[in-house]
Amino acid sequence: MTFSSLECIITGNPLPDFFWLFNERKIGTEEGFEKKTETLNVHTVRQQLIAKPKHKKLGTYKAQGSNTFGHTISTCHVKKIAQSIDQRKAAFEEAELQAPAPPIQRRRSSITPVNLEQLQQITQPPLLVQGLSKLQVDLNSPCALTCKSKYDMEQQWIKDGKPIVGTTSTDGNVFTKAERSNDGNTHVLNIKQFKQENSGNYELILKNNFGQINSQGQLEMKGIPPTFTVEPKTTAVVKGKTAEFNCRVAGSPKPEVSLFIFSVH
Repeated sequence: MTFSSLECIITGNPLPDFFWLFNERKIGTEEGFEKKTETLNVHTVRQQLIAKPKHKKLGTYKAQGSNTFGHTISTCHVKKIAQSIDQRKAAFEEAELQAPAPPIQRRRSSITPVNLEQLQQITQPPLLVQGLSKLQVDLNSPCALTCKSKYDMEQQWIKDGKPIVGTTSTDGNVFTKAERSNDGNTHVLNIKQFKQENSGNYELILKNNFGQINSQGQLEMKGIPPTFTVEPKTTAVVKGKTAEFNCRVAGSPKPEVSLFIFSVH
């Protein structure tokens, strides 16, 4: 076997804590592996796990990152193949806070495939372990809504009453992912750069053959002080005629505007 390294890129705000696991066991520095970290920007790092000579192990590798807003796990399986190759790299796709690869131009189902054995073991409706949250997010910052559940076989994300079609938005800024395991399921809606139009009410519907359960969350842009984009100007008007003053005010949440009249004697 010629596997030499695994690599992933993870992003989040604040920058996630990160570690590797091999066959569900956390990898330490003394176990024949070397770990390298490269900072790409203030919210993004590249993590690399290098197998030292004579320590190239077959099995299941996981990359796990977490911060105050949630966590994400990505899995890679290293197997022996009949024909050797010069080098093998497994690239992890970030599930909660990393920007996705450019979207493939085809419609994708929001149903995550499940194996028959797992389906046969389910005998009750979905169970909500951790619901969606209400978050306030800085403009242009990454963010994620995370839900943890059990027994669900199908999921559907909804924003402001309308279903979110597919797993990646047209511009690639919003993408969803479901991670399923015997211990439970994790559903994540990621936003690479939070924009005003991403504000709103979100809902996740989880289903199986025995029923369904819903979880609600909300994303709000953090407050921005009101500022005049168009200021009212002094206007001369004939007595008895209508005077018109125009102004525009920006801010978040939407500012309330009041007009005051000061008498001049």
